[in-house]
Amino acid sequence: METRWLRAGLWVLLATVAASAAHATPGPTPAVDQSQSTSALISLGMPSPDRSWSSRDYERAADLLESLAQKDPRLLPRQGSTTSGAVFARIVTVSNIEPTTTIRADVGQEIQFVLGMLPPLNRIMLVYVSASNPDATFDRELSELVGMMLQLSVRVLDVADRFLRALPKDDPRLSARLEGLDQMKGGISEIFSGALDTLSEREMYREEVLVSLGTVIEKTLPVAISSFTPATQKEFRLRVSAMAVKESNGPLGITLKRLAGKLDMTTSAATP
Repeated sequence: METRWLRAGLWVLLATVAASAAHATPGPTPAVDQSQSTSALISLGMPSPDRSWSSRDYERAADLLESLAQKDPRLLPRQGSTTSGAVFARIVTVSNIEPTTTIRADVGQEIQFVLGMLPPLNRIMLVYVSASNPDATFDRELSELVGMMLQLSVRVLDVADRFLRALPKDDPRLSARLEGLDQMKGGISEIFSGALDTLSEREMYREEVLVSLGTVIEKTLPVAISSFTPATQKEFRLRVSAMAVKESNGPLGITLKRLAGKLDMTTSAATP
């Protein structure tokens, strides 16, 4: 299971956010919505939002969004927009990453399905990261995209574990597969680490958006953490606890406190 693309995309994401925040001013302002209509986007090659998307559909969407962002980032689909909201809603629809019954019947096909979703979704997220700055932020869209990536990551971990459990013990590639799984888990732990970093980026994200993202992290990190190494689990537990103390006076702190409690329960249950 190749993860080099995942790590590369993640580091580009984090570097772009850091560079933007370095020149930030307090009080991020949402970018003006001049997005293309759903009909216009479909005419340009966007898959219809009226049906589920495959990884190829996400690739087509990523191609178009990259092109639009080069012309004018304000043309990008927006969450809740009267013109393009349906398209953005389809991009972050969780049912897109749920395989069909036929695919779920074969764990080999299922792992190919979920892994195939990661690269184009990562590309789309990078489009919105690159388009954002404190004076014209796409923070709501980024929050939704990061949340989608976290939910997909949880799905990948689940399918990968089931895939390996189904392998025969005498599989000649078992050692290589186990090594690939460890690398993939490391890459996914970096995605969650980046999501936690985002919660401190108030130069780029409004408070209510951070709280919304925190809620998604609260739902997904306790599920994913058991797949990480003991050292990484400890790091996340201590880090979230420290963040909860730092944010104790605000609504984000409430979410982080709940998350810290869930992580303590999860890691304690995993300790013999």
